[in-house]
Amino acid sequence: NFFDYPKIIKKELFELGYEVDFFDDRPSTSALVKAIIRVKPSLLKKYISKYFDEMMKSVRKKKYDFVFIISGQSLSFDEEMIAELKESQPNAKFILYQWDSVKNFRPILKVQKYFDKKYSFDKNDCYDNPSLEFLPLFYCDRYEQIGKLKKENYKYDYSFVGTAHP
Repeated sequence: NFFDYPKIIKKELFELGYEVDFFDDRPSTSALVKAIIRVKPSLLKKYISKYFDEMMKSVRKKKYDFVFIISGQSLSFDEEMIAELKESQPNAKFILYQWDSVKNFRPILKVQKYFDKKYSFDKNDCYDNPSLEFLPLFYCDRYEQIGKLKKENYKYDYSFVGTAHP
């Protein structure tokens, strides 16, 4: 859950004709939970398992064509959970999009095998792992419009906004 990307992505998929369900992989988006998931997810194993089991009650009631997982610096679902999700949707095509580098989230390597298609925004990750296809970062029309604005005098040439980088 990053800015309003889930809402924007869900809207775009809906406009392409898909019925879309969104589930955050984290049981909470509080700063503390996000930090623990990045550093030591085993501390929240029971909490994550309970959340996953609740999510799966809803998932098992449907038959999806696609399961699309966007992974950044965390994915609280472990390998067994991803395997269970895959098993519950045997006819679905599983798609993984990594919008963070493998070096920032090594556990993603363990679950890649469950996906039919795998993409990354990181060209180096694609060179290192030929099963990954390069796909630049997602953006929405709102950001495209910013580039069309004409400003005579920019104060800055470049800007970077990021979180929790070493």
